[in-house]
Amino acid sequence: MKLFKKLSILVLLLSYTSIQAQSLQQQKKYFPKAITKMKIFLGSTEQELLNKCDNCVDQKTEESFRRVYLSNLDDKEFQSAIFYVSTSTAEVYEIILTAKDGIDVNKVANKLLGSPNVENNEWRFFSDKTKQKFTMAMWVFKNKLVIAGDIQGSEWEKGFE
Repeated sequence: MKLFKKLSILVLLLSYTSIQAQSLQQQKKYFPKAITKMKIFLGSTEQELLNKCDNCVDQKTEESFRRVYLSNLDDKEFQSAIFYVSTSTAEVYEIILTAKDGIDVNKVANKLLGSPNVENNEWRFFSDKTKQKFTMAMWVFKNKLVIAGDIQGSEWEKGFE
């Protein structure tokens, strides 16, 4: 009987992990190929990030609310990615992609996301559309495409303003 209980618990855990991974995969259509190839999404755990990102380097910042990892990318549009991980939940809540010289980030973002759908040339994708537990926000800042989620325990927890 004890073996049956242990097996049942194991099956439940594996099922939950699989469902969670499928849910995160639904973000693929909002991400550039450089990131989808890594299979890292908003809400991925810090351990998943480190397991899937061979060249992620901890930037060892003094910030108490997040850890910052930098990864150089082998991509035609983006040279690097910065991942913000919440220290309270150990989840990726923001990804900042730095474009290569000569790349028009606005053009890349519009091709990927369509026309901006909120003020200030930004994009919002709400949970009813993304099937996530959070709103996804994207914006361009200089030569960077920022992708963030208002994930509980992150600096964006209260939303984007």
